Amino acid sequence: MAEHFNIADMYIPLERCKPDEDNERAFEHNKIVSSYDNPEGQEQARASHQYWSEEFPRVQNGHAQRMLQISKGLAGVEEPWFNDVGRLTPEDRKDLMAFAQNKTSEVMQPKDPELETLMKNLDARQKKEAIDLTDRQENQIHGDAPNWLSQRHVQERQDQNKQFADERERYTAEHNEAKHILEEMRQQEKQEALERGDKPEEESQKFSR
Repeated sequence: MAEHFNIADMYIPLERCKPDEDNERAFEHNKIVSSYDNPEGQEQARASHQYWSEEFPRVQNGHAQRMLQISKGLAGVEEPWFNDVGRLTPEDRKDLMAFAQNKTSEVMQPKDPELETLMKNLDARQKKEAIDLTDRQENQIHGDAPNWLSQRHVQERQDQNKQFADERERYTAEHNEAKHILEEMRQQEKQEALERGDKPEEESQKFSR
């Protein structure tokens, strides 16, 4: 924990005359940090930290852990580990404010047991991969790590976090698309059954098998 840590330490220096993708992400990160760098923002950051401090022990997943780490930094409670959280994104801003509605982006949708099971299994696998990466990086450090190795470790963690976020988004989208297709098939079968004059009971039995 830093002795005199505050939100100003969360800004990422921008490289002059380098309008590349990495610099754009740093600019977006700084814009989000700046939205908390005022009295009202600090009040929100503290409320967010309190919310995620309670939420993480309840759900115990990578997303809640990320939100807790970020909110610690924004509220000046503890220096965030940027090799773990990476740069902030608009989605982070949205999820950090979940406390305002007392619900996270994961529970804003109706409960879906199949999706919950899918995401629980994904979280378990991602947690293991995150631990494996940490172990591998620690085994590469002997004494004082050179700057290039530290930078590579930061990049590896950021890449892994992005991969995890992409996977969560893809899994959810594919699951919802499969449900949508199944519902369309059911509606089509139902319409065809009505046109044939089948009884509703016969149609319901088809999908209960």
